[in-house]
Amino acid sequence: MNSNSLNINSSFKPQNSTLEEPISVGEYVVIYLLFSIPIVNIIMLIKWSLGFARKQNLINMARGKIVIFVAYLVLALFVFMAIGLSEL
Repeated sequence: MNSNSLNINSSFKPQNSTLEEPISVGEYVVIYLLFSIPIVNIIMLIKWSLGFARKQNLINMARGKIVIFVAYLVLALFVFMAIGLSEL
């Protein structure tokens, strides 16, 4: 066999295997309880979306919540602008 060939079946293991573990039901309950606390939810959402979480699912969930929040904010701005312009 050629020494330059690529061995696809090499023993590759992710360095951080805890990052790939799913979030348990209990963790989801705690996460949603944290999201119900006014200032804590914003701080934790920013912290988790920047990658400071133990699990990839949590990072993705935080980033998704930020995307939805920005979409709602843009939609609200358009609605308020339309209402404000219609009163002129």
